[in-house]
Amino acid sequence: MRKILLSCLMLLGMGASAFADEVKTLEPDQEFTSIEAIGDNLFAICNLGEGKAIFNANAQNLAYDGYQVAFSASNSAYYWKLHSLKDDADESVKNCYTLEAVKADGSSISLWDHSAIFLNSGAPNGFDGCFVLGNRDQLGTDVKYGGVWEVAYTAGKGFTLKNKALGGYFCGVNPAPKGEDPVYWNFCTLKEKSVENPIAKPNRTATDALVLDLNDFTTIDEGATWDPETMTFTKRCGFKWENGIDLSQYQYLVITAAQSRENAGAGNIAIKDLSGNTVQGDDYKGGPYAMWLSLWNALNSCVIDLENLRVDKMFDIYHVTELSIDGGDKFILGNVYATNFQTATTGRWADKNGEGNFRLTGLTDGVYGTVCLPYQAAVSGAYIYEIAGKNDKGIELKMFKGLMEAGKPYIYCPLKGFANGDGAFPENRVYFYQTTAATVSQPVENNGLIGTFEALGDADYLVLNNGKISLGNGVGANQAYINLEKVQGVATEATIAFDETVTGIQSVEAAPAATKIFDLSGRQVAQPTRGIYMMNGKKVIVK
Repeated sequence: MRKILLSCLMLLGMGASAFADEVKTLEPDQEFTSIEAIGDNLFAICNLGEGKAIFNANAQNLAYDGYQVAFSASNSAYYWKLHSLKDDADESVKNCYTLEAVKADGSSISLWDHSAIFLNSGAPNGFDGCFVLGNRDQLGTDVKYGGVWEVAYTAGKGFTLKNKALGGYFCGVNPAPKGEDPVYWNFCTLKEKSVENPIAKPNRTATDALVLDLNDFTTIDEGATWDPETMTFTKRCGFKWENGIDLSQYQYLVITAAQSRENAGAGNIAIKDLSGNTVQGDDYKGGPYAMWLSLWNALNSCVIDLENLRVDKMFDIYHVTELSIDGGDKFILGNVYATNFQTATTGRWADKNGEGNFRLTGLTDGVYGTVCLPYQAAVSGAYIYEIAGKNDKGIELKMFKGLMEAGKPYIYCPLKGFANGDGAFPENRVYFYQTTAATVSQPVENNGLIGTFEALGDADYLVLNNGKISLGNGVGANQAYINLEKVQGVATEATIAFDETVTGIQSVEAAPAATKIFDLSGRQVAQPTRGIYMMNGKKVIVK
């Protein structure tokens, strides 16, 4: 069905044939028929009947998929090495083996505090599945002997792996090996071949980012909720396109979270094409964190390389039918967009500033600040606002949704942070991610909000300070100040007020000669007329 669909697309003028390309892949070659024949040779664990193989996707995660996916260079390992325990001091395991996941050159893979990783099973009352992890003082990590296997070959059928801890046969990634019926696997060498990728290579020319309209964001799982005003949802929500959306002109698909779940854990991201091909979570190895949004590892952004999906997963980027996020208990969405600019990624193990990533730390939730950047930006960790109007008490805000325009100043409010499990990171931080390569040299005004790329000093400005509007000396780089004379619109209910030191007077003729008076644009005036002014650090109203 899939090949027929793609052929039709080519005939419809998609231009696919002009950009079709070949990809290198591996496939099973020689099958081993005895443990003795394996010796020190590397092998893949395959099911030749299904055309699939077992592989280490990343970290401790096992997966089971077709050869093109299983033997992708983006996976941590798809080769295995058999280690006999005949010399082990424990008499009960002398006829058993461990299976080490290794790199293509046979070298070991280190993971956390383990110098090598082995096929393991979950504990009887714990994780119901198999994974890879190191052997510490026991031969299995989650359960004693969980990484120990009895290996046997049956002519014409293949190898069986019987787990020493649970007494059942390895049947794939899930469930754990507790079944009594043998499951047979083929241990094979691999050979390289070239195949034509059925998903045409696109000619990407787009320079602007494509923002996915949050009006199309919807609930997917039963019982899921979505509040479009606050962009908050629970359980699995996302986008569904019946006939698919064409993302072929963009290399990266980016999701940012204003807040990534109240409780520690991760939000699993899944993407599906028209043929039903689905990639999610640890299936994906095109970025440093797979397809997750995780509070625990301070990961509030996910960058999916669509070219990686097209090549390694044979994913139809011309017809994406679903993009979903498992929000768990509470999840506040930031932005979702496609771009050809390689957006910076931040998280627990890659926390940097600059090069497409502007970071603010040490913030207090609920306290407003200003930001002005020379490039189009997406945000994580905060809500973004613009000025809606003014009155004699202050200014009213309106929430801004979408990508922040280059050079335009905005007001941000960091969301409440939650400490990580190990307390390794501050609770409150806000990131602004550059979304396109284009930059501007000068800021533009935004309804009385005046931005600057360079620090301004030696003058008094109306600034946001500690959640209030006050007169401050100087404005920092990539910040903004307020010129109330340029604010259009009348606020019905002020959300950011002037500093509480307010003075109402009829005139200022009686002011001391040395007193300096400023209008709300920061200019000194000699003869104020009716309006609001700043005098001796206080707001005064001349009626």
